[in-house]
Amino acid sequence: MLNDFLIPEPSMYVIAYLDTLGYGKAISENEMMFRIKYICALFAFNRNLSTINKMRLYDMLSTGKTPRSETDIQYRIFSDNFLLFTKLTSESNKKFAYAYMIDSCLNLQCHFARFGLKLRGAITVGNLSVNKDVVFGTGLLNAVKLEEKKAIYPRIIIENCIHNEFSDNNILDIATDEDGEYFLDYLSYYANRLDKTTNCQRDDTTLEDIDKRILEKVKELYEQCKMEEFRELHDKMHETMHKWNEISSSVNQEGKLSRFLECHRKMILETPDSSESIIAKKKWLADYHNGFCRKYLFEELHLD
Repeated sequence: MLNDFLIPEPSMYVIAYLDTLGYGKAISENEMMFRIKYICALFAFNRNLSTINKMRLYDMLSTGKTPRSETDIQYRIFSDNFLLFTKLTSESNKKFAYAYMIDSCLNLQCHFARFGLKLRGAITVGNLSVNKDVVFGTGLLNAVKLEEKKAIYPRIIIENCIHNEFSDNNILDIATDEDGEYFLDYLSYYANRLDKTTNCQRDDTTLEDIDKRILEKVKELYEQCKMEEFRELHDKMHETMHKWNEISSSVNQEGKLSRFLECHRKMILETPDSSESIIAKKKWLADYHNGFCRKYLFEELHLD
């Protein structure tokens, strides 16, 4: 038992600390629906995390090397917070580790936005001591400080030491904000990576309709199970992923950028003007959305 709490010596990690905005209000108003959305977003991300194309990242970075199997993302989830981390195994693999973390966070942010959930966070580099039960270190403290004090808006910022490794922001969908912070441009990521079509023609099925059908199927599962059974299912990742695959494969999820922007627009409009802080976050998100719509000529989805 005591051996479980023996902490290894600290090592250098790439660290992302993320916060789900509006968690407290959402879960107090409708805990079951928020839980279902949360689970759907996590399942989608988890499925994609195992299939993120490492070779594509290597090709983009022009490293000419083979992906290293030990460069994998680990994560911990507690309440409304996420901690993602990957160990820096060597100097030569550092740039790829940065890119892999950025790509993973972009992927997570896209899936959360699909289900109307906003993330704020920071990506940094620092020391962590990690075992299966405990994570702590100066790197985590710095990541939390950056998320709370510098990210401010629904954005994931990255420290300069990471950004400086990449000469071209567009390689990894990194944007520069008005305050000089570098942040993850997840709308461009969706357009460039997750949207599977070569054009953005509309059809009669919106992404909101697709996700509503997925949510309904998960809700059925949720209501059919006793809470203890649902928790057990949630704890067994392989069973959970299998169930998610059954749900998602039964629904046509062909990607359309316009669908995603419709969901994103709705998420912003449904954000309440309940405080000056929330209004500022909502304005930032609306400006980001409108800038993207102008760039990709989706003026009809522009927010007034």
